[in-house]
Amino acid sequence: METENIHMGENEYISQDPFDSSSETEVSVNDSRELHEPQLSPRNLKYIQVDETSGEKIFTSYAVEFPLNPNPKYLYGLRKIKKEDPKAIRLGKLLLLAGTDRALLDLIMNGIATGLSHGTMDVIYRVGVGERVDTVLDNLDIAVGSLQRRVIVSDLIAKKILETDTNSIFSIAGGSCLLPIEGIYQSGKEGMIITNVDRSEKANDKAEKTLRNINNRINIGLSLKSVQRDVLANGIDVFTDNKDIEIVECTGFWEYLDNSQREVLLKNVSEGLGPKDVFILTVLIDNPQQDIFDAMKFKKLTSTSLEEMIPFVKLFFDKIELVVRTPNSTYATFVLRK
Repeated sequence: METENIHMGENEYISQDPFDSSSETEVSVNDSRELHEPQLSPRNLKYIQVDETSGEKIFTSYAVEFPLNPNPKYLYGLRKIKKEDPKAIRLGKLLLLAGTDRALLDLIMNGIATGLSHGTMDVIYRVGVGERVDTVLDNLDIAVGSLQRRVIVSDLIAKKILETDTNSIFSIAGGSCLLPIEGIYQSGKEGMIITNVDRSEKANDKAEKTLRNINNRINIGLSLKSVQRDVLANGIDVFTDNKDIEIVECTGFWEYLDNSQREVLLKNVSEGLGPKDVFILTVLIDNPQQDIFDAMKFKKLTSTSLEEMIPFVKLFFDKIELVVRTPNSTYATFVLRK
């Protein structure tokens, strides 16, 4: 079912039933430590206009501007890492910061060089971690932004499920598929299917484990289909070639692509979508601490400003329904249709 977006006083994004969050109580994140567990209940976020760029209104949610718990000694330690440090010295400095925390050790050993592959994105999302992780990662703008985007994307997925009454979500390079899983549970819709489209067998295994752990607590008949497929090389039309309304979600992938790959991604997804399908794309728009990531030899990631992104998206999608920026202005989520 199509709905019409309303701008309340030109600065609030709400919509008509069944996507009307105005009648629901917004549930703010009061502390980042709330997010150590999967978020399975709706938050009903309100999106407030904060800017306008390239003719598009930019919204945010202050309900995810939660208090942080950084220990500045860790930021000081990160800034002591230099680009010219030999690998052994750099690794030693990072391990000293991690101490004995298993999640941070996993992040250092398996996540930094791979761009948060091998299930390490869940450390950034803080699922099942200890408080030491918060005191380290809360020093990093894009780590905080990743946590904010997690809540926003899950909320948008939930709202779009209720709006479209879809039965399926395709997650591109979705890793553990935490965000679509949370979004489906927050929508309350039963019997849905997530297709995790990822080249990595480990990512698909991680997604199955994530869903199994959640289903052991609350089971709403959600099932997962994992497909090893390179979307850049092969597109998505083989999965979306039917008349059912579908949602395609992509988070944490764009920033690791070069410009030519980004063009291919938008082209392939656009060609694979039907007229009523929805593409929810999240991109890194600013990393104020890029120097720290360069010194850590983090897998190359590059930001795309909203001024660049909006005209680029319009080459492939006729309608930008919504742009939501994280409160700390590091990420933006686009809700797109052909």
